[in-house]
Amino acid sequence: MQTSSTSSSSTPTSDTRVGQAPAGAASADSWSTSLETWARGRHGEKVLTVASTMDFAPLGTLRPQTFYELPVVMAVMTRRSASLHAALTRAVEIIREATYAFRMVVVTDVPTSAPVRTVDWTVEHLLGEADWAALQGENWLPAAVDHLEWARRQYGASLVLAPESPEQVLADIARVGAFSRAPEKIMSTAAELARQALPEGPQAGGSASQEERALRGWWRGALEDGLARQLDLGEGFTPTVTVIGGDSAGVIVADGVTAGEALQGWASESGWSVVRIGRAEAAGPTAERLHQALLRAAGEGAARAVGAAGPLLLITDQQQEEQPVPDGLDGVVVLHRPEEPGTGWSAELLMGYGASTRIRAAELPTALDRLRRIHLATTL
Repeated sequence: MQTSSTSSSSTPTSDTRVGQAPAGAASADSWSTSLETWARGRHGEKVLTVASTMDFAPLGTLRPQTFYELPVVMAVMTRRSASLHAALTRAVEIIREATYAFRMVVVTDVPTSAPVRTVDWTVEHLLGEADWAALQGENWLPAAVDHLEWARRQYGASLVLAPESPEQVLADIARVGAFSRAPEKIMSTAAELARQALPEGPQAGGSASQEERALRGWWRGALEDGLARQLDLGEGFTPTVTVIGGDSAGVIVADGVTAGEALQGWASESGWSVVRIGRAEAAGPTAERLHQALLRAAGEGAARAVGAAGPLLLITDQQQEEQPVPDGLDGVVVLHRPEEPGTGWSAELLMGYGASTRIRAAELPTALDRLRRIHLATTL
């Protein structure tokens, strides 16, 4: 049986705590960053120095103790990156079986992942993002990061893989090959298996939309490619989201068809960035919690993607009762239908610090632009 040292062409680095992420790492309390993005920003291409590894071995082996001293490689494979799981597992398993130089642990929020069932990897399960939002109504990423880092330390992982694109899958396969000193023939076979299993590009066949299985991780891509995102978060909650970038500051989250129509033309001319959310047909407490989580992720996700300062506002034709201004947003504009024929729509502006005002819908563009100027003057 061949074993391999944990050294590689990468410079080894010492282990650090969660609260001390290096410069450039994604924030662990973000509402828009995916777990994969956080893991890559935190651990990058480093080979981590570990004091020890957990004792575990493949099922059914007659001499499990022979595996105990081998290094551990950890793969982050959430529902968001499900289309890449088959490519990563096939390729890495070929390298593992050929070299016996490492053991594999997968951290996943997918209860029944077909690609993971085909390989003999140890599985560490996370509560899924949608389930967390439905049960807790809070940000999923801090809890997921804590679980991931706990598992990494417990298993003693020296290498963390967390791809979100076909290019990153191939790069991670190359990292595993260098880490395990796999022969060139094995590496070429692994890379070919991965390419065969990788999905085609999102615009293949001229599709005008793309499916997403998470609230986070795709906001910048939505801004850059202009494609609508069809979310599938389970529980029948399948809203459509479109991000339209502006050339000035401020983000408006348009919640519902009426709110979206009210912004056509004016928002782009005024330079606001707009997130248009088509309401899902699902109803009930779970769907409502998912919807509130989506609003929070939309405001922060679009703001981070645009990269410009400015207020984050929600525009909706739904009455705001329990929580007038969702956490993470500066204010809410509630559109009211005409109370009498011929009177026209009106709008109620509710700010997070408690102020509110009622104006005619025709005056809304002027009022919001003024609000943006005040916001920029008081926050810079």
